[in-house]
Amino acid sequence: MPQGDDPSQSCFTWKNWDKDGHTKYCQDKYGTTPDYGWAFRTFGGLHPAKDFADYTNIVFTNGELDPWRGGGYLKNETSNLIAIRMDKSAHHLDLRAPNAADPPEVISGRAVEKAYISKWILQFQNQATQFIH
Repeated sequence: MPQGDDPSQSCFTWKNWDKDGHTKYCQDKYGTTPDYGWAFRTFGGLHPAKDFADYTNIVFTNGELDPWRGGGYLKNETSNLIAIRMDKSAHHLDLRAPNAADPPEVISGRAVEKAYISKWILQFQNQATQFIH
């Protein structure tokens, strides 16, 4: 995972990242050339609406404090994949137990998650009931 090189700013900056230098370092040190497109080809994501068209019932959360947000699912590309932005949060904060210090975005994000999950469970139960009767 390429990362920035200015620790005075953050270990996750991209401003000073040198792709050619990083590639040469990997070739010299490890005898291999990084395959920068591998994750997108393997897992999808360059064209989210197309790549994830067959996926359903997933809520993705991202926050501005999350250094990995650049690789996150940041907007609703399909009606079955929900993106929630929690600006004063990082990934997984919404999955922790509620805390008095939780930012409002996390509190409302959890409510949205709960509403969608409840909806999906109800839809499944209704479909299952149709098969039983």
